[in-house]
Amino acid sequence: MMKKIIISFCALFVSTALFAADDVISTARQLATNADYYKALMEYTKALKTEKKDPDLFFERGDVKYHLENYSGAIVDYTSSLQLETSSQTYVARGKAYLLDKQ
Repeated sequence: MMKKIIISFCALFVSTALFAADDVISTARQLATNADYYKALMEYTKALKTEKKDPDLFFERGDVKYHLENYSGAIVDYTSSLQLETSSQTYVARGKAYLLDKQ
């Protein structure tokens, strides 16, 4: 009986953590859509603490940094995204950031 309680508690804890991460990601995306880039950056950074292998989050945070004219930071995030998953869209975005970073 105690084993079932512990397993149930662990399952509840894990599912709660997953929902919390989804909420942070959803908030980050909404903030970015509304061009509230500073707050979006904070939310993406929070999300990436738990979702370290999500290339989309690195790409999206890179876009936020790009809009904030933090081109070197955007390049780092685009590169992290590419290390997890190859994408022509990410290569193009990183190239644009490289061009602007050198100006």
